[in-house]
Amino acid sequence: MISVKDKEKCCGCEACVQICPQRCITFDEDSEGFRYPRVDTAKCVQCGLCTQVCPMLNSPKEMSSLQAFSYQSAAPKILSKSSSGGLFSALASHMLSQGGVVAGARFNERWEVEHTCVDTLDELEDLRTSKYVQSRVGHTFKEVAETLSKGRPVLFCGTPCQVAALRRFVRRNQELLTCADFICHGVPSPLVWRQWLSSTFKDSKITEINFRSKSKGWRNYHLEVRLASGEVFSFAIPDSAYTRAFSANITLRPSCYRCPMRGDHRSSDLTMADFWGLDHLMDSMQNDQGVSLAFARTEKVMKLLEDLGAVPLNYPMTELLRKNSSYAHQTPTTALRHELFSYAVKHPDTIIERLEQLTHLSPMQRRYYKICTFVRKIFGMI
Repeated sequence: MISVKDKEKCCGCEACVQICPQRCITFDEDSEGFRYPRVDTAKCVQCGLCTQVCPMLNSPKEMSSLQAFSYQSAAPKILSKSSSGGLFSALASHMLSQGGVVAGARFNERWEVEHTCVDTLDELEDLRTSKYVQSRVGHTFKEVAETLSKGRPVLFCGTPCQVAALRRFVRRNQELLTCADFICHGVPSPLVWRQWLSSTFKDSKITEINFRSKSKGWRNYHLEVRLASGEVFSFAIPDSAYTRAFSANITLRPSCYRCPMRGDHRSSDLTMADFWGLDHLMDSMQNDQGVSLAFARTEKVMKLLEDLGAVPLNYPMTELLRKNSSYAHQTPTTALRHELFSYAVKHPDTIIERLEQLTHLSPMQRRYYKICTFVRKIFGMI
């Protein structure tokens, strides 16, 4: 029976909920806005499936990359709508052309992030671009397994922990499943996201959100929010409490600071990223519209990337990951996180006000919280 006594040991993948034959596991949101499993012990038959499928209890073995690639779409429309070089769109479009299904993250009507399965190009539009909020997987793993059982191939894109969970969940037809993860900094709280949207836009109707708008270039990407009134709000990282907090590691899920899926401990066929370090390595494709970096781990995906026109790279991993430290290194903890969520327990409706304060500290205040972080680390409190 799954039991979360230490929140660092739960990534919120929801695999345990979907695998349970008794349907005795539910997911409840805590005061930080993250969801955790709760077991109805009266219904539990101790089958052990929930613990077997958990990626945090069964972290992936080390799986080295075969080949690194760079990719930039030749289609201007696709490139402009993609967070980076459009590699996900290329992989997804290929999967659909083969009669397959694509599973990825989208916004729902409440601007929450959730996983879903699509099988048309029109639906694929919703899965493009990065979403810097933890997604709710829902029943997507079940849908993927059912699709594979019908002989249809599936491309699943998610965080490294979601991919690791899906690989443990799917027991048959793995040869039809292609999994893509990405270099993940960590997933922010859905509660903080809801509060930020509410406090920033009040009752205004939002029609579009793009976390990685290239209106000012790929290197200078902005969080862009469009309203029904026609107004467009554009936020660079320093311009909003939400993006500042994400960058400062204040609002991430506890498991993200102790992630067992860093480095090559992954279950994916390939890992995607922004090729931020290309400036000192390459002279081509530098039009500030984005270049994707990919690490292929299977022969199947390596051949697919070559067929799609991706360019093989012969540089050391240290050079390729120069600006993507989250691949191998844990996201640093901070006492500011404890400060924010301790406040949220008593004042859940004014989280953003406190977040504004915590992301606008004076030099003396910053030194104080650095000392707090050091002390809490020494005593094992973070």
